[in-house]
Amino acid sequence: SIYKEYVQYYVNNIAKDTTDEDGNIIPGTGYISFDYYPLKIDGATKSILETHLWNLEYVAGLCRDNGLELRTYVKSATEDDTTNKKRKIENINDLYMQIYSALAYGSKEVIYYTFADYDDSGIGMVETSLETSNVYNWAVQANNEVLAFSTAYMNFTWKSASYFGASSNQQGLTSAGAYGSISAVSSSASVVVGNFDDADEDYMYGAANAYMVVNYGDPSNGTTASDIAITFNGTPTRVLVYENGVARVVTLSSNVLTLSLEVGEGAFVIPLTDNR
Repeated sequence: SIYKEYVQYYVNNIAKDTTDEDGNIIPGTGYISFDYYPLKIDGATKSILETHLWNLEYVAGLCRDNGLELRTYVKSATEDDTTNKKRKIENINDLYMQIYSALAYGSKEVIYYTFADYDDSGIGMVETSLETSNVYNWAVQANNEVLAFSTAYMNFTWKSASYFGASSNQQGLTSAGAYGSISAVSSSASVVVGNFDDADEDYMYGAANAYMVVNYGDPSNGTTASDIAITFNGTPTRVLVYENGVARVVTLSSNVLTLSLEVGEGAFVIPLTDNR
């Protein structure tokens, strides 16, 4: 498709290093900076664009295969954009859904659009008067929660994504299935699991893999939490869980970890195989 050709051209000619006619290396950007805003409004109908995860999967795969960093924008507007059918942020879960989805595909940087108003439109998190909105406060909370596991997250390299539970948001995706030390995931929710490997094989407690677990759905349909049961293959005895900005170590019972995540929420899970 033209879209794929466009992105591939950027990868080959802008993101990656190139060589001029004299053999000199021209450094590339080293990243794909990607914006795709999934919160849709059409009249009174609210939804998530069905190609949201497909696009994340596609650009994340290009970054993985070409040694590039993925950077992602999230929509943070305080007003609906009816012309382009983009919905405003109505609660923190709207931000969670976009942020944790991006992290499940290995994004290393999250950028807000629009952060500050450049006119008097009033769509930014910060107005021209420097007054802040509810969306700004939600973004601060979400950022602090992500910051709590950012050091651990950056110690791992994204490999793939897997999809479990309900299937309403999974059309056209290539699932990696159960990966690493996970043997199964069960939930009534649509679950996206980003699969990561330890980047330098030197993570403490024998942590070879990590997982970004997301309750993926449209927060405009409700944000009620769902249980997500993750069954491990017997190798890890404990897991380190980062959730809502809090770290906790959970001793597994019958190899199962159960998370309760609201729609849009995510948890970063690191299986531990060293009992020290």
